[in-house]
Amino acid sequence: MPYLNSLASQNALATQYYANVHPFHRQLLHADAGQLVTNNDSLNTTVNVDNIVRTSADRGKKRGRATRRGLPAVGYIGGDQYPYIRHHNPFVVFL
Repeated sequence: MPYLNSLASQNALATQYYANVHPFHRQLLHADAGQLVTNNDSLNTTVNVDNIVRTSADRGKKRGRATRRGLPAVGYIGGDQYPYIRHHNPFVVFL
């Protein structure tokens, strides 16, 4: 990892970094919303909380796009359909 080590020596290295919540699904939602959104790891609905995508749109920024591997179809917002795992895509929660 010479390249990553060089970045750490030029900038900063976080050695005591911990997640806000566990497991992974809740971490994704927490990172995008800045708050705990749910404790339900099987959440299959949308939620109405402020988040980074909505904030950017409210400030006149262009709407972002999220590319997800295995998405069954463009605009798909349904549940898990292998290899697409819905709860690995936090953006569909914030519709």
